[in-house]
Amino acid sequence: MPRPERALDPDDPWAPMARQLRALREAAQVSYGELGRRVYYSGTAMSMTAATGGGTIPSWSKVEKFVTACGVTDAGELAAWRQRYDAAAAAARPAPTNPAPTEGAAAADELVDPAAAQTRAQFGAGLRALRNQAGLSYKQVADSSKGVLAKSTVGDLLVGRIWPTEATVKTFVSVCAQQIPVDVDAWLTAWQRITAANAQPRRTVTSTRALASRAPIRDDCDFLRELAARTPLAEFAETLDGRDRRTLTGAAYRLAMPIVFHQITRHLELRRGHVRCAVSSRLLDPECHDRFADDVDAVVEDLLRQARIRISNLDGWIVSRLNAALVDANRRRRGSVGAMQRPRLPQWLQKALHDDAWLTWLALSILDWVGVPVAAGNGLWPLEAWAQRHEKITSTYGTDTAAVERDIARVLTVMRCRPAWYERFVQEPLARKQQRLRPLYEEEEPQVALRQRREAQDDRLLELSNRAIEEIRIRMGRRRQAPETVVTEVITEIFAGGTGADELDRPPGEDGLDTHIANLLVDPDGVGRIVTAVLAVINDSSQPVLGPDVYAPEQHDVAA
Repeated sequence: MPRPERALDPDDPWAPMARQLRALREAAQVSYGELGRRVYYSGTAMSMTAATGGGTIPSWSKVEKFVTACGVTDAGELAAWRQRYDAAAAAARPAPTNPAPTEGAAAADELVDPAAAQTRAQFGAGLRALRNQAGLSYKQVADSSKGVLAKSTVGDLLVGRIWPTEATVKTFVSVCAQQIPVDVDAWLTAWQRITAANAQPRRTVTSTRALASRAPIRDDCDFLRELAARTPLAEFAETLDGRDRRTLTGAAYRLAMPIVFHQITRHLELRRGHVRCAVSSRLLDPECHDRFADDVDAVVEDLLRQARIRISNLDGWIVSRLNAALVDANRRRRGSVGAMQRPRLPQWLQKALHDDAWLTWLALSILDWVGVPVAAGNGLWPLEAWAQRHEKITSTYGTDTAAVERDIARVLTVMRCRPAWYERFVQEPLARKQQRLRPLYEEEEPQVALRQRREAQDDRLLELSNRAIEEIRIRMGRRRQAPETVVTEVITEIFAGGTGADELDRPPGEDGLDTHIANLLVDPDGVGRIVTAVLAVINDSSQPVLGPDVYAPEQHDVAA
C-alpha cells in the first residue's frame, strides 16, 4: 500500500498549486515511483521537493516534467499550466523587506551607502544588505544576470569567500538596481578604493642590468644555476650582447650537454645498437654526434628563450623541458624547408587513395621524409626501409624496392592533382634536400687487412674500459657507497659478465679475461690500484679514458 502524501500547510502560499498538481497525478493514476522513472527522478524528489511537497517553490522545469509525466503533452495545456505556475510563484514569493521608495532624498537615506564601507568585510556586508533590500534570492540574481553570474558565484561573493572583480560588482549591483534605485557608479567607486587600499605590493626582482654589473659573467655551470635562481634567465640573456652573451651561452652548453646525453642520446644509441656511442659523448660517431649536437642546440635555445621565471633547480627544469624543446626544434627545422611541421593526410588524398592502408602510410611517410634535410644514401627515398614496412602492413613477403618505387610514383601522381598543394609541401622541400656526398672515385672496396689478435683484444678492452668508467661515474653520483664497492661491482659486471663469444679464438690453456679479473679482485692490493686509477680518471676530466693498458694478462695489473 503506498505511503500517504504529507498534509499541506494551509498557510503555505504554494499549497493551492500543490493541490492542483496532486489532483492531476491522481487523475492520471500514476504513482510517484512511476513518475520518477519517467523523468529520471526519485519518487521522494518528485513529491517532496519538486512539485507537490509544499514549503518551497519548485522551478518551472521540474513542474513541467511533473505535468508532462502525468500525460499533459498539448502545447496549449502546457502554456496554461505555465500561467498557473507563474501566478502561484508570484503570490508565494515574499515581498521585499525594504520596498523601493518613491521619493528621492528620503529614499536614498534608507538604502545602503557604499561610501561608508572601508574594508572588504564592510563592502561584502553592504552587498548582502543590498540583495536583501532588493528581495532577490541567489538564483534570481543569477538568472537576471543572463548567464554572467552563476548561483555559486553569487553565494561565494556574499559570504565573503571571494573578492569580486569590477565586472562582477557592476553586474550584481545592476541586477539589484532593477528592483530598487541604486547608484551603480558609487558602488564601483567604493570597490576601486577598497581594492587599491588592500593591493599587495609586487615583489621586486633585481634588475638584470644591475645584476650583470655586480659580477662578471662566467662560463661556469654553478654560476648559471645561481643566476637562474636570482633572475629570469631569458630576460637576463636579452640584455646581453657580444662577449657576455657568448659566455653565458657557453655556460648553457656546458650544463645542457651531459643532460642531453644521459637523458636522450644514450638511450637512442643503445636502441640503435651503437654500444660504443652510448658510452660517452666523446666516443660518438660523426653521424651520431651531429644528432647529439642538434639536440643540444635545441635545448640551449629553449633555455635562453623560455626560462622567464626564477628557477631554483635549473637541471630539473631543463629535464622537464627536453621533449618540448626537441619537438619544437624539429618542427622549426621542417618549417624552414617548407615541409609540414606535423605531417597529416588531407581527406581528399585519403579518398583518392581509396583509404588503402599501405598507400596512405606511404603518402604520410613521403610528407614526413621531404622534411628530413638529408637524402637516403645515393637515392632520394629510403626504399629498403619502406619495403620492409610494406611486408608488415600487407603481410606479403619478398617485396622488392622496384615495387615500392612504383607505389611512390602512384602516390605522387595523385598528389599532383592539387598542383599548388604539391608544389608547397612536396616539391619545394625536396628541392632543398641535401644529397649525401659520394666518393670522388668509385672503386672496389679494399680488402680489410687481418688484425692481430692482440689488436682486436686492445680495441675490445678500450670499449669495456670506457663503459666501466662512465658507469662508475654515474653510480658514484647516485649512491652513497664506498668507491671500492662501486668499482668492484661495475668491473665484475662489465669485464667478467660476458658470454665468452668474443674469446672463441683464445688458445687452449690460456686464461680468459674473466679469470684475470677475478684474480685482481681477490687481491686487496689489486683492488686498491684499480680504485686509485679509476678515481684519478674521474676526478681529472683532462686525463684520457682508460686505454688498452687496463688489462695486461702478463702483469695481472691495472694502470691508468
